[in-house]
Amino acid sequence: MSAFLISRTTLLLQRIVLPSLAMVSSPSLLSTTTEEQSSIHGRNVNEIHMVPFQVITRPIPPVLDVRTIPKILRTPLRLIASFLGVDVLKMMFSHFFQDKKVCSLISAISDEENVKNVPPLDVLWITGSEGGQYYFSFGGCHRYEAYKRIGAKEIPCKLIRSTINDLRTYLGSSTPQLK
Repeated sequence: MSAFLISRTTLLLQRIVLPSLAMVSSPSLLSTTTEEQSSIHGRNVNEIHMVPFQVITRPIPPVLDVRTIPKILRTPLRLIASFLGVDVLKMMFSHFFQDKKVCSLISAISDEENVKNVPPLDVLWITGSEGGQYYFSFGGCHRYEAYKRIGAKEIPCKLIRSTINDLRTYLGSSTPQLK
């Protein structure tokens, strides 16, 4: 292996693999205080609504699935995998990002005592130019996936009144025309 490839592999390990491994030792997924359960957007919203999955738009793919890794990164990650003799993609994206967090959340939301410790999703609630109602969610990927996997029809959400300009902050020129 060339020195260039080894230095690139080392750089990828430092920037991608090692930070992913650090996530395993992160604190508990469930927060216990109201302050910890709120985002900056939802902090002043007290009402929690059960919102049907089919009305929530999630325009940015979650970082739970290997398919969301840009193709340009897949080849270097596969080189690392062959160099180290491990399946880095499977290790990073199945175990660390998906199974551990999502399974922990499934366990929590399935238990009547613990479900109250799982924060609701923050959902931007936007009225379109002709009165249509739109719901956009950007965070809470693991919570969203956990509720989806247990077959829930609705998910607890804090509805944050927003405007098309607020949505444009997230989506830029990809902001759809909301009627």
